[in-house]
Amino acid sequence: MSSSVRTGGMFLRYARLVLLAAGVFLMGIFYCSHTTPTAPEASGCPHWPPTQPVDTFDPEFRIISPNGGEMFHVGEQCTVKVTSRLSVSAAVLHVVIGRYILTPPPFDIMAASLQGSSVVDTIIFAIPDSLQEMGGGMVSSVSDSCLMQIFDYSHPQYLDYSDCYFRIKNQ
Repeated sequence: MSSSVRTGGMFLRYARLVLLAAGVFLMGIFYCSHTTPTAPEASGCPHWPPTQPVDTFDPEFRIISPNGGEMFHVGEQCTVKVTSRLSVSAAVLHVVIGRYILTPPPFDIMAASLQGSSVVDTIIFAIPDSLQEMGGGMVSSVSDSCLMQIFDYSHPQYLDYSDCYFRIKNQ
C-alpha cells in the first residue's frame, strides 16, 4: 500500500511539473505573438524616431519615401516624397552615403519648392552612377547605406533624413 501511495504522489508531482511547463510555454507563445515588432532604431536605422520640431518656424519636413528598405538601380528614376507643415521656397535635397553629402541632378544648382500644409510633394531624379560631393568631387552612387536629406536653404537647422537606409545597385 505504501508503494502505490508513493507512485501516485510521484505521478501528481510529475503532472504538476508538466502542466507548469506547458503553461510557461503557452504564455511564451502568447507574449511573442502580441509584442510589437522590433523598433527601427534597434535594427540599425540611424534617424529613428523622427525628429521633433525645433521651434514654431520649423517647417517640419518629413521624408515619406525613400524612407528605408527600398532598392533602386542606376538609371532608374527615384521618386522622393516629402511633406512640410509650412511652405518652403528653397528646400535642398541631398543623398547621404557614408560621410558624403551628395547632390542628385538636377538639384546641384536649383532647390525644390514645397507647398506646405502637409501636402505630399514629389521630387523626381534619375539615379546616376555617381553623384557630386559638396566639395566638388564625384562619388559612386552604388551603396547599401543611402539616406535622403532635405533642409531649408535659408535655415539649415530645419531638416529631415530618411529614417532607415535604402540601396542603390548597378543594373
